Amino acid sequence: MQIKELESMAKDPRLSEYQAIKGLQAYLRRRQIIIDEVEKATGSKTIWKQSDNYVGMRELLRKYGEYLVVQYPQFNSVYQNLLKSELQGEFKDNILAGEEV
Repeated sequence: MQIKELESMAKDPRLSEYQAIKGLQAYLRRRQIIIDEVEKATGSKTIWKQSDNYVGMRELLRKYGEYLVVQYPQFNSVYQNLLKSELQGEFKDNILAGEEV
């Protein structure tokens, strides 16, 4: 599923009562703040996904996703299966995040 499809789901009022959607809405808001800030600084909307300069932002978004999973347990499958892969970036992100490789 693409981010655009997830954004459409997050805006669909018929789905707003679901905990997974509440988590998704919060995550997408934070994600958009990061994209906007990086775009202001670099002119690129996508450089944050892979540039070494944005490892910290990816880690911030990873931690926020994990926080949202605690707040909205139904969000876990959306985060783990659809959103987290976008945050993998470089191999060293996993090392910096303390994840097993």
